[in-house]
Amino acid sequence: MKYILLLTSILLITLPCLSQGVFPVHGKMLSDESDFEGGIVTINPTNDSLRTYRLESSSEFNIPLEFGTNYVVSFSKPGYYTKKIVVELVDAEQDSLHDKCTVSAWSIDMIHHKGSLSADSVFSKPIGRIYYNTATHCFSIDTEFTMRRVVELESFSKDYRKLTKDMQKIKRIDEDLRETIKTQMEAECKAKMDSLTAILDSTQTALTSAKEGISLRDTLLLTTTKKMGFLNNKLKHFRDSAKTLKDSISLKEEKAESKAKEATENQFELELANIELDRFEARTHEDSVALDKREAELLKTNTTLNNLIEREQARKEQARLKEEEVSRRNSLEYSGITLGLFALFSFTFLIGRFKLPHWMIRLSLFLPFLVFFEFLLVLTDPFIDGFTAGEPLTKLLINTAMAALIFPAHSFFERLLKRRVLKDLDEEEGVLS
Repeated sequence: MKYILLLTSILLITLPCLSQGVFPVHGKMLSDESDFEGGIVTINPTNDSLRTYRLESSSEFNIPLEFGTNYVVSFSKPGYYTKKIVVELVDAEQDSLHDKCTVSAWSIDMIHHKGSLSADSVFSKPIGRIYYNTATHCFSIDTEFTMRRVVELESFSKDYRKLTKDMQKIKRIDEDLRETIKTQMEAECKAKMDSLTAILDSTQTALTSAKEGISLRDTLLLTTTKKMGFLNNKLKHFRDSAKTLKDSISLKEEKAESKAKEATENQFELELANIELDRFEARTHEDSVALDKREAELLKTNTTLNNLIEREQARKEQARLKEEEVSRRNSLEYSGITLGLFALFSFTFLIGRFKLPHWMIRLSLFLPFLVFFEFLLVLTDPFIDGFTAGEPLTKLLINTAMAALIFPAHSFFERLLKRRVLKDLDEEEGVLS
């Protein structure tokens, strides 16, 4: 019965205001006997548009209803069941009201919505009816209408109480289940912690043993490093001694080879001198021919001289090949520079066809002549160096004279190119305009 009273309760607090032909709807929206905010009051008149009032920061409402029409006043909020009250003012007139007629403040108790309990058919109908009583010339509550609604709401009340008890029971079961799970988890966690503690202790013991082994290994490594350093020093000293000995042996071999070469050359010169002496003393032609054969055999058997001649020829051949390679490389580079200058000047002649900033145009006119001048310096540098024997002052004077000769040509061609480029630009701007 408690929930039925909550559904239909209206506190009868006397208010002395019924004036200007309006019915004041005044009161509070409550939940679990406490105020709450965020409620929505909807006024649905029979001859006017729907009106909605949101109670953002208060649970109180005060809405005037004009006489002459009937209203359905709805109270709602997300998560709560909607309550409706019918207010019939179609017969109410200000002049016919009794002098002591008053209205009461409303106390609307909202009920939380139960997701598993369907109450659309119950709360879709109004829970109360207020009408103008022509006998008393005041406003009354339709008790018969309210009692009919009480009978209709009785079954919902039973279901609601049963659902509430079931939810409380489910809540207790859930709490017991949570406590059981918590106890089991605590026991499992304790067992796992004990196991992990044992593993940690064994790991720490193994780690201590490993640290001792690492310390011993570091000591052995340090001792081995010192021994290796000592051996390295000895090996370095031995290598230095071996190198010194090798250099000494090489020097002695070079000296011996030089002496042998000198002795061979002396013997060769002595033989040649004897041949020349015999040629001087020769009396017949046969003796001269014999001496020529003897000289040829002597030259043929002189290995040292032949080796010197072969080495000299090989050196000259290597120098010739290197000179040819340098000449070929220089020729390729000169050709590349010439092609690059040609492309650069071609771009300068065609630059007027492109829309470029003025600083880029000036740079394009200046850069080709600068590169051309530097190319002339590179091209003539070997001849100038040979002419001046590498003397810096003479080379500077000759380069200055070349610059003085090139400057007028540079100025002439630069002015010519500027006029051409600017002319192309003006023609292009004229076409665009």
